[in-house]
Amino acid sequence: MLTLQYDTLNSFSNKKKTNVKKVHKMSSKSVKKFNRGALDVVYEDPELLKIQHQIIKFLGRLGKSNKALLENAYEKLDEIAIAWDSMYRNHLKYSVPFQDMKPDIYFDDFLPIILKLLQNQVILPDDLQKKYSMEALYKKLFPGLLELACDVEQVTKQLFRPLVLQIIHWFTCSRVSKCPETSVILLCLWDGVTDSQNAALRDFSAMCLREFFLWSIKQSSVKQPENLLSKLHSFSLHPNAFKRIGAALTFNNIYKIFRENETLVKKYTIQLLVQFVDSLAIAHTDNISLGTQEQCITALNHVQKILKETHKLFLKTDKSRKKPECLEEATLQSAVLWLLRQCGNTQTECRHKCMELVVTLAPFIPDFKNYTSFLMTYNNKEHNIFEDVFENVLRNFSSSGLHNHKTLKSIVLWLEALEASMDCYHWAFSKQFLLQNELYGEKYSSMISSIKIFKTIEYYVESIVKESLISIVNRNERDKSELFTPEEVLKFNKLKCTVLIRLFTFIVSVFSSDAKWFNEQFMKVLWNSSLWEIILLSCVDPLSLGFDMTDPEISLKLPEEVSTIIKQFAEKNDFQEFCKEYLKYKEKYNLMKILPINLLNSKQNYMQVMQLLKGYELLITNGFPPLTIFQKTTQTEIISSLLNSIWNDSMEMSGSTLKKRTLTPVAFSLAEQMLSACYNLELKVSFNMFFIKML
Repeated sequence: MLTLQYDTLNSFSNKKKTNVKKVHKMSSKSVKKFNRGALDVVYEDPELLKIQHQIIKFLGRLGKSNKALLENAYEKLDEIAIAWDSMYRNHLKYSVPFQDMKPDIYFDDFLPIILKLLQNQVILPDDLQKKYSMEALYKKLFPGLLELACDVEQVTKQLFRPLVLQIIHWFTCSRVSKCPETSVILLCLWDGVTDSQNAALRDFSAMCLREFFLWSIKQSSVKQPENLLSKLHSFSLHPNAFKRIGAALTFNNIYKIFRENETLVKKYTIQLLVQFVDSLAIAHTDNISLGTQEQCITALNHVQKILKETHKLFLKTDKSRKKPECLEEATLQSAVLWLLRQCGNTQTECRHKCMELVVTLAPFIPDFKNYTSFLMTYNNKEHNIFEDVFENVLRNFSSSGLHNHKTLKSIVLWLEALEASMDCYHWAFSKQFLLQNELYGEKYSSMISSIKIFKTIEYYVESIVKESLISIVNRNERDKSELFTPEEVLKFNKLKCTVLIRLFTFIVSVFSSDAKWFNEQFMKVLWNSSLWEIILLSCVDPLSLGFDMTDPEISLKLPEEVSTIIKQFAEKNDFQEFCKEYLKYKEKYNLMKILPINLLNSKQNYMQVMQLLKGYELLITNGFPPLTIFQKTTQTEIISSLLNSIWNDSMEMSGSTLKKRTLTPVAFSLAEQMLSACYNLELKVSFNMFFIKML
């Protein structure tokens, strides 16, 4: 480096000096400078200016006392050139702990420079401070610090987490809270909490935002916390799932700090309630493994707690309060009425959470007596609760069903609307919100007449539940055949079966003593062989309706739901007679027709036979007497045939010795189910247990 600078100076000294001109200023100021030995020399050659800049940069890089060469005032030279302590200079000693040695370094020479920089930094104008902003540096540095702070190595994590938190504490103080570096750090934290790959980074960034929120309230005004809440609002309604999960995760971290600040609670709580309900509705199509729905529900639980504790703050309007566009006014009563309307949403998780919020928050509304009067108050405001809530989406379709809707999207929307409507009615009946005595009279006659849920269910039972997706789409279009992916077929079957389970719960709730009108409508429209058939098929052959019995959750919960509705109708003679005739004349479901069962036949449809036996067992254990389904002689023959099949296929003769034959796991499960069926057909326990031990 020195050789390069030396060669440059020599090459320049050989140039002609005709381009260099000395200018002597004869003013009084020039004379004074001349007396001090200073002579202003102006060089017109631009090459010389470049050389001068290079020399200055070179001397500056060498460091130490070379900066004294830049001083123009000789009276200040002694302050720079002379040490603070001329007797002993090595006060600030530090031994660097390397592995092989510990060299000593002294910071005495750095102390004057550091002090001067600190003093000058305070008096620097804003434009100079912005000129030397570290905004670009922090854009690269801080994301790396965040990743190191949530590293898998414990030592790395322990080193960088305190550093990141201290940086946040510094940039939330009032003096630097408005500088561009603070905005950069906040932006990096939002990028971290919405990261799509690193869950640990999301969690730590949310913790850092909590720290930023806390220290902003401590050290500066509420403007920074309000900016953070505004950003949270925009992210919670973002189409990107990771933006929404980041917003919910952030609020769940700052919740304990937020609830203690009455100003923020009073201003933002109603807005937070609405935005997280909307966010939960958007999350309906998200993959459940992302956790978006879980985080939104947790956030709504926190908002619910705040409203319960501070409900008096929201009984009247306030000019400072944020008012969502969907509310008439930012009060608790208006918010609860809005939540009631959301109970008819097709998004399942959002619908259930809104139902819970209505039940929790409605008692805090002024003049609240009971839930029935609350619902009737909604009707008194020239609204129809059945059209606006219970059948909100369903009213967009005709009562005849899907005649004009042939696409998969429209079929799914119709099924979701039907599910939401039945879910709402079940909720209202189970909580006794709709009492029969409240619906009498001409006042509610027009409201009752608008109910079309029963006609829609009738169409579903007769035209949808037993059909495949392809047959529904191509029902009246013989020349057109549309193909669907296995995923689309699976989605349709799952939704169709979910609607069927909702139908069972709806039917059970309709038979409540307080729902007389609905009971009458049900018996008039739905109580027929079409409904009886799907109830029976849910017992003996759920696979034909689209149920995936290989799913452990379905195989466990479906029998519970079916048992409930069978108990409801087991004593009705017309239903009993239909089941008896159906099982007798449908050979596929006639147990006598499939006996004997061969446990060693690999071509045997074990799942179908096992489900048929479970279906018979469900009927018998939930109110159907065995003699209702079988005659006495038939019952004895079935028991004998089942036991003989188990004995013959599980035992074998080896010479004169009787040995147990090893069955496959599926065959063994079928044998257990056969024994269980025998037991429920009134076989003695002792004999049954004998065969269990033998197996």
